[in-house]
Amino acid sequence: MKRIGLFVAATILAAFAASLFMVPGHGPKGAEAAVPAGSTVPYQGGAWNLHGANMAWYNWACDFGCGAKGGVSSTSGAMGSRLAQAQQAGLRNVRWWMFEGDAWQVTRDASGAPSGINPAVYTDLDAAIALARQYDLYYTLVLFNFPGDIPQGWLNDPVQRQKLADVLAPLFARYANEPRIFSWEVFNEPEWDMWNGKVNSANTQATVRGIVNAVHANSSKYVTVGSAMLDGLTFWTGMGLDYYQAHWYDYMQPGDWNMPARDYASVKAQYGIDGPLVVGEFFSGTGQAAVDRWENFYTRGYAGSWAWSLFPEKTADKMAIDFAAASTFTQRHGSVVGPRNGGGGSLPQLPPTATPTSNPTETVPTRAPTLPPAVNTPAAQPTNPPAQPTNPPAQPTNPPAQPPVSTTSWVTVANASPSALAARQQVTANVSVTAPKTGNYLVDVEFYNPAGEKVYQKWYDSQAFTAGQARTFAVNWTPPANAAKGEWVVKIGVFTPGWNQLVVWDNETGGAFTLR
Repeated sequence: MKRIGLFVAATILAAFAASLFMVPGHGPKGAEAAVPAGSTVPYQGGAWNLHGANMAWYNWACDFGCGAKGGVSSTSGAMGSRLAQAQQAGLRNVRWWMFEGDAWQVTRDASGAPSGINPAVYTDLDAAIALARQYDLYYTLVLFNFPGDIPQGWLNDPVQRQKLADVLAPLFARYANEPRIFSWEVFNEPEWDMWNGKVNSANTQATVRGIVNAVHANSSKYVTVGSAMLDGLTFWTGMGLDYYQAHWYDYMQPGDWNMPARDYASVKAQYGIDGPLVVGEFFSGTGQAAVDRWENFYTRGYAGSWAWSLFPEKTADKMAIDFAAASTFTQRHGSVVGPRNGGGGSLPQLPPTATPTSNPTETVPTRAPTLPPAVNTPAAQPTNPPAQPTNPPAQPTNPPAQPPVSTTSWVTVANASPSALAARQQVTANVSVTAPKTGNYLVDVEFYNPAGEKVYQKWYDSQAFTAGQARTFAVNWTPPANAAKGEWVVKIGVFTPGWNQLVVWDNETGGAFTLR
């Protein structure tokens, strides 16, 4: 049995059963055969289609834990007008990342094992909840980004894995009765690291299961995982998730992962999921196209869809939400769009808070426009995802929208080896960057197919350069079986740390290679 039943009254379950779409472990399984348009999830006295958006952060790796130095408790005022727009458009659900990067907010003992949570996390989370009450929002809080970003002992050592669940348990217990926290998400798009062998899949699954159990033992909240695409769903069946989530972007057009071309029933049958499915990330587009996307996901029986993103100025992809389109969808389906007006709830008595014991020293990174390859075989996945903001939406920069600061005296060169290859054969882009002055920079390397579409990207943040001295970076990638044949191009961008400002962009590095 899933934990949903602990906090949903019998009357809600009855209403939900009538909708013919059951959360796993609740109600007659035979009713699942008929999946209505706009499937719902029960919560706070209603059954809701989860219409929403990704925050996804205001300050990377800092929203929860930086306190007065950039945490929500010091930035909530700046967020108000945008959250008011979300409220007016009926976007009730906000997916917000908590411990991006190496999860510095989780303290460690001398062995590196988790030992606690920085108390400033609670200060910032309380501030976020105050915003949710003010603007009638409900959060899905993403604990960790890629599993490869956090200390690997937390995944691979059973003792440390249990300690991680144990130190998170007080967080879950503290907000067990807070209605504005709708669900906890263990990882964002963990499959990329699993497919490319960066992390052990079984150990990552065990970590998910341990954290799911900790949530359920200390609260009645939902738990999910933000799958990179439909193909990742099979990892999470049997893990105790209360609902499933998969992400979809425009490059995912062919094959089984094309969510707009499939309905929930076919996805459920293929991947064996036993609960509702939410489109956790997608680009809404603009105008009628944006309305059509929301309508399509609704008609095909997905239990909600969350557009990317509320603060596009914080991300290099600049993918903004069409609030007017979101409002149109809300007006059409207002009776099931939610949750909403679920009551303010009350917080437990909070312990004294403190400033962070550890704090990122870099400028807060923004999300860069990354496009992992659209395949469903392990060999075709990214070979080394970056440790900074990861797995963003698939929108080519070509070149980035920011005007360059200066291109004077920068020398950027790439040589591809081999210069001609077949699919599933590794190519290496040997990139050389020479800076005109000493300083730290972010180096971005991107692979574009013959149609001018970005297909792979890797970046290196806060790299130290000495004036006039070249630094080299070797970026490996294996084209998938369905990669387009013809001439591919390697492009190089240099930014100030954290993607804050473009310094130089090189569209023609000489790093071309031919895919036969």
